[in-house]
Amino acid sequence: MGMSELGAYLRRHREERGWSLDDVEAMTRIRRRFLVALEAGDWDNLPPGVYTRGLLRNYARALGVSVNGVGRMYLKERPSEARPSEPQLISQPLTTEPRLSFELVLAGVLLVVAVGLIAWVLGTQLPTYLDASAARDAGQVAAASTATPTAGPTRPVPGPRQTAQPARAPDAASAEPAVGAEEAVAATGDAPDSASEPTGGAATAPPGVDVGVDLDPVPETETGLVLQVVALSDAWVLVMADGREAYSGFVRRGESRTWRAGERVGLRTGNAGGTQITLNGNRLELLGGQGQVEEREWRLLPNGDIEQRSL
Repeated sequence: MGMSELGAYLRRHREERGWSLDDVEAMTRIRRRFLVALEAGDWDNLPPGVYTRGLLRNYARALGVSVNGVGRMYLKERPSEARPSEPQLISQPLTTEPRLSFELVLAGVLLVVAVGLIAWVLGTQLPTYLDASAARDAGQVAAASTATPTAGPTRPVPGPRQTAQPARAPDAASAEPAVGAEEAVAATGDAPDSASEPTGGAATAPPGVDVGVDLDPVPETETGLVLQVVALSDAWVLVMADGREAYSGFVRRGESRTWRAGERVGLRTGNAGGTQITLNGNRLELLGGQGQVEEREWRLLPNGDIEQRSL
């Protein structure tokens, strides 16, 4: 393997700044073995071309050298990688919707049949059952009211709210009637405490428990671009909104951040596999694997479509 002009160029600028490979790894999150391969021009021990170009862009920005110049030097040494990136329209989500399977269709048919059966039972059988139950209860009440006891003194059969007959004093015409047993209980019973507070409450999820990552809803009247980033794992990101830096720093695992732009929004992530991106309500596929550096830009076209470019 011959000397790589690009590798020597990167190593020279790093040494001029007095940085070690460990320093660069901490700043760029590029693994040390990849940094060694880049400075040695050992392209066979680096990821596929698109990922290698991303590593070179990140390394060039850290060193403060021309990204385009580094890219031209790379294509000079690797002419097979010289192919333009094609814009990709993503007005619809990039994820492929699963096709209907036989099991899914069968489950849907069974669900419809079950709902129809329940509706038929409630509409036809339940009223008949309720009418028969009401008639049976009425017959039992009528039989109880006409039954004749076989022995003992005659006593009235208590009805639902029967009370004792009032008694009058023999010599006092204005005496108050006696209060029946049930009425006495009703007269002396305490009313339920209406000020008591319910003991139940709405359950809340404990802190730190992922109850499902909710995406920020995009209003129907929203114009422009709405970029949401959910960190599946810790990731360093740089967000550019309409040519201006909107955010630069870490997004910790479980965090969700949202930015808005009028016509153009860009994202550079140091951990493509740990960064879930949603654009205008459309969840995109992961840009790469864990620890990979990726950069994308999205533009809003006049016809309302969204154009995606790899940088």
